[in-house]
Amino acid sequence: MSPGPNNTIIMAMASRRGLAAAIPACIAIATSSAIMILPGSIIINAAPAGQMTAAALQIGGAVMLAVFTIRTLCGSPGAELRLTSPTGIGMIIAFQPLNPKAWLLSVTIAAAAHAHSEPIVMVATLVALISAASLLAWAQAGVVIDQKACDAHRRLWFARILSTAMLASAAAMLFTGIEELI
Repeated sequence: MSPGPNNTIIMAMASRRGLAAAIPACIAIATSSAIMILPGSIIINAAPAGQMTAAALQIGGAVMLAVFTIRTLCGSPGAELRLTSPTGIGMIIAFQPLNPKAWLLSVTIAAAAHAHSEPIVMVATLVALISAASLLAWAQAGVVIDQKACDAHRRLWFARILSTAMLASAAAMLFTGIEELI
């Protein structure tokens, strides 16, 4: 999954405390992501123009992701790894409903499941499994970064590479959302 607040939280946590410390947070985020698909499904099914709602949320999410990326590019080297992030399982779970990218993902997945008549419970289970695997990969990246990118110059290049990936994700989300509105 593309870089976002959850990935950054996990990467920073693993960088500071090790891979084992990040595993419960990965599970909490993955479970929250799966649970958020249920209200996402209600939004899509209840909205008279569910497809337009999903497209509008996708465009909004693309803008949010672009703003986050630009702020990362304008920040100091390695700033995204030193973010003050929620710690503890309760705080991480409480953060999920405040995370616009998590809602965007939930509503988008719910819309796709609805369009293809997929059982929402099966889709939510797959999301939890895929999210957990993805977050564990980001946690491992945090451990590697802590070991390899120990100076400001390396952290700056890492931030630039990560920001390029985020901008690519934002552009793809924006164009897909606009295409669905047309």
